[in-house]
Amino acid sequence: MFSYDFEIGSPLRTAKLHFFEINHDKDLTEADKKQLKDFYLQNMIAPRARKMLEQHLAHEMQKDRVHHRMTPADRRRRDAMRNSASPDRNNTPDR
Repeated sequence: MFSYDFEIGSPLRTAKLHFFEINHDKDLTEADKKQLKDFYLQNMIAPRARKMLEQHLAHEMQKDRVHHRMTPADRRRRDAMRNSASPDRNNTPDR
């Protein structure tokens, strides 16, 4: 089993590298960069971080666990992010 520091440090180093690459991509607008970072954090980092926290802090997390229900606003944001990040879209309006 890996150490706690290694498990936490590895995703942080990977995220820093990806953010560096995003920030230095001259083909992306500032809005594109922000959207990519948000998508990355929500869909790549958050699930992995949650699994690590549950593994290392299982006892503490179980006693305070509350089920989160998505609000309609949460669903709209999620759907907008999914639609905008779709590789088959050509960035053209559907008309």
